[in-house]
Amino acid sequence: MSYTAAATRGKTLVARILPGEDLIPSIIECCREHGVKAGFITVCIGSLRKASFVYAVENKETYYKMVYSEAQKLDGPFEFLGGQGLVGLDEHDGWQVHLHASFCDKDRNVLAGHMLDEGNLVLATMEVVIQEISDISLKRIYHHQSGFSFFTPLPKEE
Repeated sequence: MSYTAAATRGKTLVARILPGEDLIPSIIECCREHGVKAGFITVCIGSLRKASFVYAVENKETYYKMVYSEAQKLDGPFEFLGGQGLVGLDEHDGWQVHLHASFCDKDRNVLAGHMLDEGNLVLATMEVVIQEISDISLKRIYHHQSGFSFFTPLPKEE
């Protein structure tokens, strides 16, 4: 079974996140300021001074046969090659960002993964475009069997 919903595009947010700011909290603040409760991140490019992320690791004992790695907390500089993701609300109506990205270090080694909620400090700039989704809700719902939370499209709550 899949969860699907048809939606229309709402407003487009364009932001520049300044040096020293934390990436995910800054995206949430931008969405909160403009009332965007559901959307997708189409552009996310720039540079990071610090990066915090996890990636999938095989674990045959778990529901999906994977777990996330230990948190990777690395010092840059990093060229942020690109990120994409979703913005929505959790089950308690708190803002959530699910962002995957790739970036490279000073030796051009490419790293990638699921960006953590804190610890991704902007170096020079981060330029972000967020497209609002209207007519539906994106709720991050806890999946008891796996222990993960997933964004699920639902009819919009009025």
